[in-house]
Amino acid sequence: MCNYQYRNNFNVLGKIFYLKSTENNLSFYSCIFIFILFTGCVGYQYVSSPLYIPVNEKKGELKSNISYTGLQVGYSISNNFSIFGDYDFMVREYRSNWPGLSSEHDGHISGRYGSNDYNFGVSIFKTHNNFFTEILLAGGIGDMFYNNFMATYLYNSFYLTVNKKNLYIQPVLGYKYSDAKHKIEFGLFSRFSYTRYTDINVTIFKPDNAEVYLDNVYFVGKKNLDLFFIEPGFFFRDGFEHIKYQFNITPTISLNSKHVKYRFFNLFFGIFLNFDLLNKTLKK
Repeated sequence: MCNYQYRNNFNVLGKIFYLKSTENNLSFYSCIFIFILFTGCVGYQYVSSPLYIPVNEKKGELKSNISYTGLQVGYSISNNFSIFGDYDFMVREYRSNWPGLSSEHDGHISGRYGSNDYNFGVSIFKTHNNFFTEILLAGGIGDMFYNNFMATYLYNSFYLTVNKKNLYIQPVLGYKYSDAKHKIEFGLFSRFSYTRYTDINVTIFKPDNAEVYLDNVYFVGKKNLDLFFIEPGFFFRDGFEHIKYQFNITPTISLNSKHVKYRFFNLFFGIFLNFDLLNKTLKK
């Protein structure tokens, strides 16, 4: 049994997506249910940040993705290269009940986790008719915290904070389609991520006869930790010339110890903005 406080994450974006997909409400709400199911009962020590997929075509394009967890902005400085930056943040709460063998052993696990990421990068892109390819390379810094409280017959509190350094490469392959009613972009991507946790700080409160929870003990005694992930996925966006709704589905594949808790299933929604600054200047 789970109690999860989602803090109105989908209030605004959910309404926008509803207006654009009235005929597919069942699929939309099914995705929301799956997302909450996978993220509501446990805390994570690593969560994939929203992916930036600009789909650049030519020089002078300003593209931005706005979501409930951050902002991503990029500009194409030539017909094949662009620069971009992003800021992503997240804070979540979780609670999971633990029925014991007897009433005195019943309890729960609860806590909070969150992160901040600042990344900057470049991309190289190319288009051919309606097909496009792009490779993004970025790096940055950030921080993460994870709190875990076990309210069982032996109370055990765990507090983790880290600073982090990020580096990733992300190839994208996609297709564009447009008619009188739709301007659609969709495709596949895969982000290969390296994250280094530094300045690891662990604080534990527990009775002398209690053991540290297995999912937490991995960080005890460490100052630095190298993590590697592969994050493939699918993205889709639809709307008008300058504004579209979008979502991407991103499973996370860990190449690390199983004791690092990470979120496997990620579903991101956002509003995508697209402006051709050079054409706007010429028209004036």
